[in-house]
Amino acid sequence: MSPSAPRLPAHVEAVARCPTCGGKLEYRSGAYVCRACEERGRARGLPVVQGKPLLSRGSNEVFSVDRARELSSAAQASRRRLRGGFAYRLYKRLLNANPVAERNAHRLLALLDRGDRPATILEVGGGTPGPGSDLLRAAPGTDFISFDVYASPHVDFLADAHEIPLADGSVDAVWIQAVLEHVIDPRRAVEEIRRVLRDGGLVYAETPFMQQVHEGAFDFTRFTHSGHRWLFRDFSEVASGEIAGAGSVLHWSIRYFFRTLTGSDTLARIAALPFFWLRFFDARGPRRKRLDAASAFYFLGRKSPRSVSERELIAYYDDAPRARR
Repeated sequence: MSPSAPRLPAHVEAVARCPTCGGKLEYRSGAYVCRACEERGRARGLPVVQGKPLLSRGSNEVFSVDRARELSSAAQASRRRLRGGFAYRLYKRLLNANPVAERNAHRLLALLDRGDRPATILEVGGGTPGPGSDLLRAAPGTDFISFDVYASPHVDFLADAHEIPLADGSVDAVWIQAVLEHVIDPRRAVEEIRRVLRDGGLVYAETPFMQQVHEGAFDFTRFTHSGHRWLFRDFSEVASGEIAGAGSVLHWSIRYFFRTLTGSDTLARIAALPFFWLRFFDARGPRRKRLDAASAFYFLGRKSPRSVSERELIAYYDDAPRARR
């Protein structure tokens, strides 16, 4: 017998949809079911993984019920291991700085059109919250929703970013950090983000450019600054720029050099620690050159009825150094 699913918060339940047909979900006898699927004779309670409803069709070759359970168990073990790792904690303190996320979280909140109702913010890939997301979770006058492919205390449900199980036009903003490199089809994920956003809704994304593989078999794609803009071509740009620059790229390369030699990520982090000062050079040099050598980029934009053209994309390379950051 499947375990009972805790009931989702009211604001999540109101916009959650069946991953199979898009119908509204109902909570009955400790499980979420879809009445539309029930009427077609294919109703079943949606699976539960470590106390979180799995809102996925479960037929995806990469993301299935078994995969969700496997990832959730691995993430749980990883959280326990990392909490006890001195080298990891020291490395994070010295070298995992994100100088833009909190600033951009404040900017996103200031841009939200809340009207006479709470604004709904969706975090895609919130199993391990990134910098700045805590500000969104705690913001007054907002409803926060979070999901990931694995269970964690920070998510409401499990789902696939290629098929976000929320109603069309149901959220005011989407926050997605270090996720799009891990989905097989980033364009499809961004189209889903656009679908669930209300007209004029906001998206904030952080995605790597010059970084080595860091999630094994689930690491697929990198983007230049222009490539990132093209990915979000159906959004008007509010701001964009680099998160970390050439110094951080060099530090990553040193760490992965030692990782290759030793075969140990822990030893590689320790060996790279003396080079932590390299990141202080990230903000040096002309902006165009910094963008060409960046470790990662951010994009803040609004859902737009107009797409960027290919001609505009080519011009964007030279315009970017003068654009708003």
